[in-house]
Amino acid sequence: MTGEAKHHQLIEADAIGLLLVDAGHYATEHGFVDEIFMSLQSRVNELQLDLDFKKAKSEKAPYKTV
Repeated sequence: MTGEAKHHQLIEADAIGLLLVDAGHYATEHGFVDEIFMSLQSRVNELQLDLDFKKAKSEKAPYKTV
């Protein structure tokens, strides 16, 4: 499973009998945003760095599948 596969990679995988699932970046990353955000913020706090993280407010994929 991947978030990005090129056309020829999918064809090559099929030719050798490999199931390659291209689920897209949004679908494969969306479920982990809060966990990654909290982990980064925790690490920055541990290192006492002066960084501020902000999460995007969008809750939908930036494209439509037809």
